[in-house]
Amino acid sequence: MREAIRDVIAHCIYGVDKNPLAVDLCRVALWLESHTGGKPLTFLDHRIRCGNSLIGVFDLNSLEAGIPDEAFKPLEGDDKTAARELKRRNRDERAGQHDLLAWEPNAVLDGVARASRALDDIADDTPEAIRQKKELFEQSHADPAWRRQREACDLWTAAFFQPLNPDTPAITTATLADYLARRPNSRLVALAWDLSLGHLFFHWPLEFPEVFADGGFDCVLGNPPWERVKIQEKEWFAVRSPAIASAKNAAARKKLIADLTRTDPDLAADWAQAVRMAAAESNFFRRSGRFPLGGVGDVNTYAVFADQFRQLVNPRGTAGLLLPNGLVTGFTYRAFLRYLLETRTLASFYGFENEDKVFRDVHNEVKFGLLTMTGRERPVDQPWFTGHVRQADQIRNPARRYSLTAAQIEAINPNTLNLPAFRWAKDAEVTAAIHAAAPVLIRKLHGSIAENPWQAGFRTLFHMANDSALFMDHADVASRIVERRGALAVLNDGSEVYPLYEGKMLWHFDHRYGTYEDQTERQANKGVLPHVDDATHDETRYRIQPRYWVAADQTQAALGDDADRDWFFAWRDVGPTERTFVGCVIPRTAAGHKAPLLVASRRPREIAALAGILSSLVVDYGARQRSSGMSFFVVEQLAVLSPQALAEEYPWLGGSARDWLSDRVLELTYTNIELAPFARDLGANLPPFRWYPERRVQLQTEIDAAVLHLYGLTRPQAEWILDSFTVLRKYEERDHGEFRTKRQVLEIYDDLAECTREEQPYRTPLDPPPADPRCCHPS
Repeated sequence: MREAIRDVIAHCIYGVDKNPLAVDLCRVALWLESHTGGKPLTFLDHRIRCGNSLIGVFDLNSLEAGIPDEAFKPLEGDDKTAARELKRRNRDERAGQHDLLAWEPNAVLDGVARASRALDDIADDTPEAIRQKKELFEQSHADPAWRRQREACDLWTAAFFQPLNPDTPAITTATLADYLARRPNSRLVALAWDLSLGHLFFHWPLEFPEVFADGGFDCVLGNPPWERVKIQEKEWFAVRSPAIASAKNAAARKKLIADLTRTDPDLAADWAQAVRMAAAESNFFRRSGRFPLGGVGDVNTYAVFADQFRQLVNPRGTAGLLLPNGLVTGFTYRAFLRYLLETRTLASFYGFENEDKVFRDVHNEVKFGLLTMTGRERPVDQPWFTGHVRQADQIRNPARRYSLTAAQIEAINPNTLNLPAFRWAKDAEVTAAIHAAAPVLIRKLHGSIAENPWQAGFRTLFHMANDSALFMDHADVASRIVERRGALAVLNDGSEVYPLYEGKMLWHFDHRYGTYEDQTERQANKGVLPHVDDATHDETRYRIQPRYWVAADQTQAALGDDADRDWFFAWRDVGPTERTFVGCVIPRTAAGHKAPLLVASRRPREIAALAGILSSLVVDYGARQRSSGMSFFVVEQLAVLSPQALAEEYPWLGGSARDWLSDRVLELTYTNIELAPFARDLGANLPPFRWYPERRVQLQTEIDAAVLHLYGLTRPQAEWILDSFTVLRKYEERDHGEFRTKRQVLEIYDDLAECTREEQPYRTPLDPPPADPRCCHPS
């Protein structure tokens, strides 16, 4: 066994690290693992290498195109005019003023690979053999042909890191071409060498030529760092200047940094150098072409490492790494996941949460995962996933592990192609069924809208911080109000203002859920608003008290093309613990970014039915499988039945789903004179409906049960959805002694199932029936 381990370490193991101490420790660890009595330590210098594996040339053929123009992006300390001129000059040189015909990478690579294989053939059994291997290795790296390749690669890479100013010669495509034509500019070659030493350039084909000659590695494993390339001020100054790191805010910190040129010039110089180095690395990752899938956005090292691992494996190989789940669940790297799915090279992603402190020094809320990719000649038809496991052995639990095809993932998240993270395999099954029954609200293709059956659009009116200068405190407005017209308030000077709605003011079918009236200091500190009680809800003229007001003309300007609409559907951008997607119809008014608006260009009754669908437990369940944050790209991908589906006649409803739902939404929503335009648009010229708490529960329960049927969900699937609302269960068991919602929804679900079998319309127990005028306030 020890002989076998020794052979594996001597012939199969490769490694790279930019920390020389880490490289030495790795060699020592491998020697300890492979020690065999009577034999010398194996030679590992050619396999365990020191360098920055992310910076350098990965494909020798890439030099044939010359140096990319993007290398001349000005960085900290560069002269912009000089950078612009160098970029222009380099573009001309690449267009044909110079050629790289002298570049013959494959021939040199084959020769170096042969030398490396010859070295590998020498046994490690004697000290003499070890010395011979060391000499051969040093000779191969001293060979003029190898050094020529190395210096050419250094020149190409150094172009991204060199200073750009009018007084210093710069490396361009002509420099590289002249070097290969044996007309080297010794000054620029020396510059490239200095930058190579400073940044530890690592050119993979030259360091491991036998691997690249055979198409790549069989297996690549790693746990890369999880950090942004952009330098973080607090972390950098934590040891160097605690006073700067602990500044009270970012503005104060930046001022202290700016003062360093006067207070500590040496630290200022170190900081400027660190900023430039980070910016140069980020520019290389984003624009060199080495990391087309990982070098995007605010570059993070784990993403570029994953992109590198993808490229390092041979067509039959496998790569596995440990990284945050943002690579497959976030928006930034959606092209990466799309590539893995389209090429069928995603084998698995086992997602973890750190609640059990698998990593002791990582925050418990951090989510990470084990990503496994294959080479393109080992396609995977059915990759495996977990979403929220806490221990490695839970991967094997069939109740936690699930499989999704690329088609199912695309049906669930067609716009972002993010990987859904489910807690249970049953969640994957039910979510796939929901998305098989209904399209997403807005489907996009390459960033443009491809399908939008509801003709829906999203709008944010005012940002709570950035637009705060437009807000008027309620205390300054309340005493000046002389008249109310819907939500609009007319002040004693004739000016008009709208209340600023915030997400925490809303609940399902209720735009008067939370008010700043009688808010305590404790509630204000916790961001919680007092709830309006049932008796007050039943007052048709009661309006909730906002924190701020906004001028009517500012509101109309923010609404833009939608300024003439009298009502909108708004939702909370972050749901509370018991529900995830919370929204309702609100009157025309101002709204903060925590209450974005949905505008649909359909008939009012259709939009009312849409409001019922969006407020259902089915859509809520689908939303919570994605995120607690209901951003635009999340809401776009909610599974929503089309207007055409809702217009169909259903015998078990006694008519169209549109009319059946919109009657119930009308009664639930129109409880206040502010929404009289909503009722009129639905053809109901009536006073507002009374606020009957038990009746409202029945109406909402009927909507939830009907939507379960409209999505074609089985009773076990319906039970699973209801049981997923654990916090709602806890609250209802506290308040009602049972999980009331589950019992009532399933009872009506069963009634509707019986109606379906008998082809008879459902008879509501409500008397009068939904939206009946007898349920309204007196005229």
